[in-house]
Amino acid sequence: MGASGRTSPTVVHLLALAWLAALNGRAPQLSLGPVLPLVTRDLALPSALAGLVVGLPLVLMGLLALPGGWLVDRVGSGWALAAALAAVGLGGAGRGFATSPAGFVAATLVMGAGIAAMQPALPAVARSALPHRPALATAVYFNGLVLGVFAGAALVPFLLHLSGPAGWRGVFWGWGLYGVLCAAIWSGFAARWFPPASRSVAADPPALWKSVQDSLRIPGFPATVLAFGAQSAIFYGFVGWFPTELVRAGWTVAQASGPASLLAVGALLAGFGTPALVELVGRRWVFLGASGLCAAAAAGVLVDAAAAPWLWALLAGFGTTVVFGAALAVPAEVAPPGRVGVVAGTLLTLGYVMSALGPLPMGALLDATGSTRPAWGYMVLVGVLLTAASAKIPSRGTGS
Repeated sequence: MGASGRTSPTVVHLLALAWLAALNGRAPQLSLGPVLPLVTRDLALPSALAGLVVGLPLVLMGLLALPGGWLVDRVGSGWALAAALAAVGLGGAGRGFATSPAGFVAATLVMGAGIAAMQPALPAVARSALPHRPALATAVYFNGLVLGVFAGAALVPFLLHLSGPAGWRGVFWGWGLYGVLCAAIWSGFAARWFPPASRSVAADPPALWKSVQDSLRIPGFPATVLAFGAQSAIFYGFVGWFPTELVRAGWTVAQASGPASLLAVGALLAGFGTPALVELVGRRWVFLGASGLCAAAAAGVLVDAAAAPWLWALLAGFGTTVVFGAALAVPAEVAPPGRVGVVAGTLLTLGYVMSALGPLPMGALLDATGSTRPAWGYMVLVGVLLTAASAKIPSRGTGS
């Protein structure tokens, strides 16, 4: 019997399902970047609106993560996660049926809301599965998120081939079907494994704003939030605009998807070693080293994107994912009992709101100047901000 009162096989099954669910937190969203030139052509999306579509799920993750986490702490994470997965699947598939910019944005809105609701539920699942070793459970679903990054970009050529005449629409249909299946499977187990939150937790809950204030009093947590937002801005800036940058340099869409997949490979490599690296050298040095890689990647694209596109993508994917994984483990480790959702929601809300300051301003700068250089110069400045925040993060635990 595990520490959570569940048998070991049940814990293994729970973590395996959480891993499968976590794939939906990245793969459907990141499948857009490689086919964005096709979508903008077929639906006549202006560059600024294309940037909005890339950044919209990030905005929703920011706006909905905090109230979602507050509710997860009160109703339990099981059914909340099942509903979120259904929204991801249905909204993601709906993008494939869109015939206008408005329809594509609406479907992205549904999908993004589902992804947003998943984010605070997963740390609560980690705490529930292994209450005395939440970092281990976090590492499991974090690996699912990372594999989702890899699959979202790397499987685009394969899905395009399978789609035939459907083209980019078939890519979204494939991931939508996967999301719906995950929702059905998770729903089958949620009632048995995740009863509603206990009355002792739900009774007299602190106000939402008070919960945010309490979260931000955790030592080093504000700097973690800032670093989380900066790395996401860099990552999604690369996801949204790096393939387009290469297409503007004369590459075909198929050729540009190769370096874009290296962004996911870098994330995949970071996903397996980040927890051990934090234990070895301390959180601050991990953040600082990763922030340097992010800034170098953005500077490389600014100077000459086509000179070493595989390297820029690899550095960006690795650096941002190291920061992401180190930050994501914090809520399950430091939150008071019954408050994992709201601490995770605070991190995700504030961080993801800032992360939208990546792809959206880049699209606006491209429209305003007709050049990509100001956009990538802006990314370098975000890398500097990430480095400054990393220097303020405690090395061990929540102390300095």
